[in-house]
Amino acid sequence: MLRKAWKFLKSDKAILVWASLVGVLAGLVAVLLKNGVSMIRSGIFSVQAFTNFKPLIGLGPIIGLLLTAWFVKKVLGG
Repeated sequence: MLRKAWKFLKSDKAILVWASLVGVLAGLVAVLLKNGVSMIRSGIFSVQAFTNFKPLIGLGPIIGLLLTAWFVKKVLGG
């Protein structure tokens, strides 16, 4: 049983299955990221229209850089 499983894992079919799974998951993550950024953008524009505070859109990149630096420092240990 174990030899049969090992033989399958070394086969070309297994590589094709894993590559397909990775491709589908990467596509799903890309769509989620795109939709998340779109939601954040529309939220910033909504707050900007409500408060009439024009420089608010400039805070987006600054907040993004700060969050990226925090993520690299705390989560990735860099």
